[in-house]
Amino acid sequence: PEVNMEGPDGAEHSGVLSKKKLDHGRFEDPYKQKVQCWIRKNVLFIRALGSDKFPIPGTIPDKVDLNIWKLGEREDKGKFTLLHPGGAATKLRADSQQEADNWINVIAASIKRAKEEEIQARLAAENALRQRAEADAAKQKEEQEKIRKEKLEKEKMDKELLEQDRMRKEILAKQKRLEHDTLEKQRLKDLEEQRALAAQVAKKRAEDSMGANPIVASDPKQQAAAPPPAASGPY
Repeated sequence: PEVNMEGPDGAEHSGVLSKKKLDHGRFEDPYKQKVQCWIRKNVLFIRALGSDKFPIPGTIPDKVDLNIWKLGEREDKGKFTLLHPGGAATKLRADSQQEADNWINVIAASIKRAKEEEIQARLAAENALRQRAEADAAKQKEEQEKIRKEKLEKEKMDKELLEQDRMRKEILAKQKRLEHDTLEKQRLKDLEEQRALAAQVAKKRAEDSMGANPIVASDPKQQAAAPPPAASGPY
């Protein structure tokens, strides 16, 4: 069930005290006002009581945040004081010094707990900020590493593409040189065959020419042995 924050039920400590009235009369008891007090979650609640010692209808309890308020110096006759850093003071009195000491001990424990919780909350916040900063740094480092790897991979791919292009050009150049050398060899071969054919044709023509027109012997002996030419007829 939900705890009623406006009442003492389920509180860590509760009881009836007297609260000092700041504007009391000259002969009036300054601690005449009875108040109901209880502590819950490091907050001291103070609610005024009527003459019948029941809460005054419509009144809202004052809240003393023990994260902020501190205990004043020790007093006697059941009195103790809560001080605000801004200078305000709430003075309370118990019916006995023992009861006052019990309240002081409970309030001191709440103040200590509040301080520890404040420190823990601050450390938790600092730890959360540190973890977030570490996570952000790790994420940034991861992104930078990813960018670095992507850059290296791109450079590697570019290098491989350049190497492939170089090899392709080199292969094309070799093919062109081979084609050129092959064509040149074929041209030289064709030229050689044409020359050989021309030489054969020239030789054949020379042989044919010599057979149709035999050469006359130039030796005198052969000329002497040759028969005289036949008479062409009587004179």
